[in-house]
Amino acid sequence: MLVFIEEAIERYCEGCGGQTELARSVLAEKFTVRLSDSLPEQQRIVAILDEAFAGIATATAKCE
Repeated sequence: MLVFIEEAIERYCEGCGGQTELARSVLAEKFTVRLSDSLPEQQRIVAILDEAFAGIATATAKCE
């Protein structure tokens, strides 16, 4: 989800000297994360994440 709003988040970052910060208050005030109330939708999302993590584990094992 954050990848889709990355540019918007970057607009609110502050800092200098190579260090960038984003205040928690800015996150709370400017960004909303909505989760599905639908159990089937939540299960669909979990299945996608499970598959992605399994792929990462497989790739890691092959690299090792």
